[in-house]
Amino acid sequence: MKKILILLVVSFFFTQCTEKEKSATTQTETNVEKPKFPLRYVAANEVNTILETNNDSLIVVNIWAEWCAPCKAEIPSFVRFQNEMKDKKVKFYFVNIDKTSVRETVEKFTNSSEMNNSLFLTAENATGISTLVPEILQGIPITIFVKNGKRENHIGMLQESDLQTKLQSMLP
Repeated sequence: MKKILILLVVSFFFTQCTEKEKSATTQTETNVEKPKFPLRYVAANEVNTILETNNDSLIVVNIWAEWCAPCKAEIPSFVRFQNEMKDKKVKFYFVNIDKTSVRETVEKFTNSSEMNNSLFLTAENATGISTLVPEILQGIPITIFVKNGKRENHIGMLQESDLQTKLQSMLP
């Protein structure tokens, strides 16, 4: 009888410790702040679907990498215009082409820059991107403007005034 009582007491303590650990883990997980502007993994074919949009909305796709200084320098202008033009027929996408190993760094940057519609086309999954965007072989950043099936590419950093002129020329 004594052995059974000891076994029950020991079992009770192990159960309580496990429940407390589960509770602490759940509480910690709920306290972790989720990114306001999360990255979404995509494959090259999804980027192609975006680029093949054929309607009267303007689609702006900016292809960039975290290690690319000109890429990061032009992003604040894109974000500003994205916010200013949210009521117009324009949609901005930010397609990052870094390696999976730097995803956390990329996500911190997208959040600090408040980049909406951030897509993570990992370098490992970017097979075929050069077929969709042959200009990528010339370097980044690349900005692609698509409207009514017409596509225009800009290779290299876009100055804010040039971006503004381009957006105004393509929007009513």
